[in-house]
Amino acid sequence: MFEHRVQAFMKDVILSPAQPIGHVIDYFYRAEFQQRGWPHIHCLFWVKDAPLYGNSNTDEIVAFIDKYVSCKMPSEATEPKLHEKVLHVQMHNA
Repeated sequence: MFEHRVQAFMKDVILSPAQPIGHVIDYFYRAEFQQRGWPHIHCLFWVKDAPLYGNSNTDEIVAFIDKYVSCKMPSEATEPKLHEKVLHVQMHNA
């Protein structure tokens, strides 16, 4: 079931015509299992016309990343349940 969901995610999201992270020309992923046995994947995507680390300047790299990646902590005042959920399940403890 997990592999089916990974394949659907790749086909229907990452490789879709919407190109949410740009035109993906190749990818690699590896499935791993957490201590409790839950699977997850680590992915690496090669995106057409992406700036090259070491060849492109920092501003080009930052602009490319900012175009596709963002994160924001939900407001505790306006979204208290979501705020608590993010704190509980999406943040690592030291």
